[in-house]
Amino acid sequence: MNPSEDPDIRRIEAMLRAIDPGREAAKELSRKGRDRVLWSWRHPLLAWCIRHHALIATVVAFATVAALAVWMVRRQCAERERLSPPDTVSAPVRI
Repeated sequence: MNPSEDPDIRRIEAMLRAIDPGREAAKELSRKGRDRVLWSWRHPLLAWCIRHHALIATVVAFATVAALAVWMVRRQCAERERLSPPDTVSAPVRI
């Protein structure tokens, strides 16, 4: 189906025209605009991610730093345990 014949796209175009009637709204969306609306409709999660990319980038950066910090602490503890001298074991003393 041609996107210009899609009733949902026509409904969205009508809603976009009704939002700002004071300006001269285009009679139809450009091909690029129509493709963007259609893509956003088909991929809502990706569209949300693109709109909120700053938030997502911050969360991913924080998670990465936290994971690296946990990894470094665990690695340091394992290294200390490996390098620590073993406890001395002595024979029992009888008096």
